[in-house]
Amino acid sequence: MARTPISVRLAKSGRFPSLDLPTKLPVFGLEGNCKSQDTNLFFSEDSSDILTAKAICVDCPILAECARWGVQFAEYGVFGGLSEKERFLIRGGKPIISLLDIEHIIQESIFILNSSAAEVALRFGVDKRTVVRWRGALRSSLEVA
Repeated sequence: MARTPISVRLAKSGRFPSLDLPTKLPVFGLEGNCKSQDTNLFFSEDSSDILTAKAICVDCPILAECARWGVQFAEYGVFGGLSEKERFLIRGGKPIISLLDIEHIIQESIFILNSSAAEVALRFGVDKRTVVRWRGALRSSLEVA
């Protein structure tokens, strides 16, 4: 049975270009307002701690970068002034993509783009025309980034 690779599904949905974010991690603790704070405060489940953490984030110089990263990759805690629930809602109820998953997705896309159409077709159980369409979706997605 043929299966569409996750890299192609992400490319078609417009989420593939965001996968380069792990290489652009916010410099937590060096530039952020959180640098002199107890990190436990940002990972507490206590509502007053969450409000305190959010207040620290309000005028942080890396607020937007931290929030963007948090929405994509952080499952727990306060990032960029956003709680776990707020980030979950921003993602439209979709789960985060783990850094290990991202490495797999990147390797998968490299295989699809650089291997012969016959090799890709064999691995995924599709015909060569499908591989050509997948490559088009991946290339279009990468051009957007």
